[in-house]
Amino acid sequence: FVDEAEKLLRLSVQGFQREGKSYATVAVGCTGGRHRSVAIAKELARRLGTGFAVSVRHRDIRLGARGGEYSARGTPVTDRAKVDEIVDRFRSKYGHRDVEAYYPKRDVAVEVPPA
Repeated sequence: FVDEAEKLLRLSVQGFQREGKSYATVAVGCTGGRHRSVAIAKELARRLGTGFAVSVRHRDIRLGARGGEYSARGTPVTDRAKVDEIVDRFRSKYGHRDVEAYYPKRDVAVEVPPA
């Protein structure tokens, strides 16, 4: 997915430059509660930052449970060992079934500081 998004953005930015545009805003959203958008935005910025001026702004992550809500800034984690550590902590707290539901691909995680 990220490879294709990068190609699309490179092509789009080149067109914007030809038209004299000075900036473009790209938003990456998250559906399904997996919060991959933070890591995807960071990776796209890393890839595109060598050819374009790029800035990334992350919105807060809101978590809700048992009638309460917690907001914080999440940190994208792409290091495989660290992702495995986070998934293992999630598994020990919530069980194997929820790990399969929330981490079907264990290539990225978002670490949120405890409340």
